[in-house]
Amino acid sequence: MISWSLLLINQSLAELVHRKFEYKYSFKPPYLAQKDGSVPFWEYGGNAIAGSENVRLAPSLKSQKGAIWTKQPINFDWWEVDISFRVTGRGRIGADGLVSTTL
Repeated sequence: MISWSLLLINQSLAELVHRKFEYKYSFKPPYLAQKDGSVPFWEYGGNAIAGSENVRLAPSLKSQKGAIWTKQPINFDWWEVDISFRVTGRGRIGADGLVSTTL
């Protein structure tokens, strides 16, 4: 009963939080990558490929790796992130792995 009450209180508090879209910490299509290949406010490297709709962290080839990092420091006391990953590839060989981290 107590855990149910805490869940309801937590949901009520979450609704009171004002969420502001921070464009410097985000990217969304269309026109994600600029004509020079850069993504505003972000750096990417390794085998990552920036396109107009998304950033592909690695092509579907063995032993490929890529990363994308924000150029902006995170100076918020509280924040949340909404990330969507789509893992696809050719055949049934599999992949080397996937990691998401926040420092």
